[in-house]
Amino acid sequence: MGEGNTIVVLFAVFVSLGGFIFGYDIGYISGILEMPTFQNDFCNGTTCESSRSGILVSILSLGTLAGALFGTPVADFIGRKGAIIAMTLIYMVGVIVQLTTTGSSIRNLLAGRFVAGMGVGALSALVPMYQGETAPKHLRGTMIACYQVFITAGIEVAYCVDYGTRHYTNSASYRIPIGLQLLWGLILAIGGFWLPESPRYLLSKGRYDDALKSVATVRSTTVDDPEVVADIDEMRGKIVEEQKNTRNGWVECFLGKPKIGYRTTCGIILQMLQQLTGASTTCLCNSISMLTGLDFFFYYGTTVFSQIGVTDPFVVQMIFGAIDFWCTLPGLWYFERFGRRRTLIVGGFIMFVCYYIYAIVGFTAVNPDGSPTYSGGIALTVFACFFVFGYASSWGPGTWILTGELFPTHVRAKCISLSVSSNWIWNFLVGYFSPTITDKIGTKYGFVFGSCCAIGILFIFFFIPETRGLSLESMDELWDNLWTTGLKPWQTHNWQPSISYADKQRHERSYSDDRIKPQAEHIEHDSNV
Repeated sequence: MGEGNTIVVLFAVFVSLGGFIFGYDIGYISGILEMPTFQNDFCNGTTCESSRSGILVSILSLGTLAGALFGTPVADFIGRKGAIIAMTLIYMVGVIVQLTTTGSSIRNLLAGRFVAGMGVGALSALVPMYQGETAPKHLRGTMIACYQVFITAGIEVAYCVDYGTRHYTNSASYRIPIGLQLLWGLILAIGGFWLPESPRYLLSKGRYDDALKSVATVRSTTVDDPEVVADIDEMRGKIVEEQKNTRNGWVECFLGKPKIGYRTTCGIILQMLQQLTGASTTCLCNSISMLTGLDFFFYYGTTVFSQIGVTDPFVVQMIFGAIDFWCTLPGLWYFERFGRRRTLIVGGFIMFVCYYIYAIVGFTAVNPDGSPTYSGGIALTVFACFFVFGYASSWGPGTWILTGELFPTHVRAKCISLSVSSNWIWNFLVGYFSPTITDKIGTKYGFVFGSCCAIGILFIFFFIPETRGLSLESMDELWDNLWTTGLKPWQTHNWQPSISYADKQRHERSYSDDRIKPQAEHIEHDSNV
């Protein structure tokens, strides 16, 4: 890896702390719901009933929905960097409210989780958008996937913290996991001042020189580097064209060209499907990722494993979280090596198989009194782990990658806002209703999520084109050609744009010079991006 790539990776990794915050917030709540001190303070001294645990978990999703929908567009006014800092501060305010809650004031705890959720929701859209706009095209998928890696890291750290404090006999058992969130927010808020601003945002505001400096900083080179100048020319050419031919406002997200309405709908469905994998339970789900069911395991993993006879559910959940983290790492390579479509389709198939096996074993391997057998409990845990591998290396990072790539600069913040809002709506629905549904049908719930995985596979095959290796500026041509020129999504694996915007600009300048100086040497232009 060259020095320039190293700097890109460092920036992507740091801003991925927004994902760590996201994952930690998802992970710690599962453990503290099982802590006797928390139950004594907020659940009348008994195990939290399904309705109460459901609202404690899902109130975060309502906040994230508000943050994603209303906080993300702020990035068009104060910049991507400024918005990340501002939303991190809002998140920290919510943590402080939770931390200072006393007695049995569950309303204050809910209010704090809602406000913190606003920050988390905005960051869930801002971070992939920032990574997509600053990373070079050959590393974009890997850089955005870092966000999912940090989500899983946050979940695992939260599990470990819960494990370490679970035996405390006072409120420190749950206040320590809550309070540590301030540390993660403080690191991101302070370090955010050293992040370079998105070059595409700077160009949209006419700040050409600042955009050059931003790209040069990220790639550890100079502003007169020919590759930097060429990339900036391509970005500027596309942004100027957008500003001439488009309108501002939310209506552009659905009526804009080329096919922005189609692309927005795809983003919304992708995020929904990520949650319907059960990801809501851990936030491994993002829209199609939501329709496949992972959130169920992460939000309520401790409770589920205790019910199926595993002796120490806290330990099992830590192991489960570690598997989730390590299985996410291969996805950094899969999406650049095999492409977005293939990775999502194969991962979706693995998830589909595991969910159906999980569901079948769950209602067949039972004792006469209806309780699960020990071997059945082990089998459920094993197939849940196989499922995590399928999800973590495909749908987990994949939906974030595609969401960061789908949209043109002038509506990117708004379209990503709408897409991620879909994720959080389904996150709330899965998180709120899962306790009640599992009380009624148990592991048969897996049939629902498995069917959603099958729907996700079909959706990717028939509607999502391959975007690996393409610049963000060439996405418009890809989507414009889709269907209208006979190009089908399953035929886009080797698709290349006809000519880049940088090449267009160089050609126009060359043509102008030739008219003024007919004897000037002809300049050839590479037609490949």
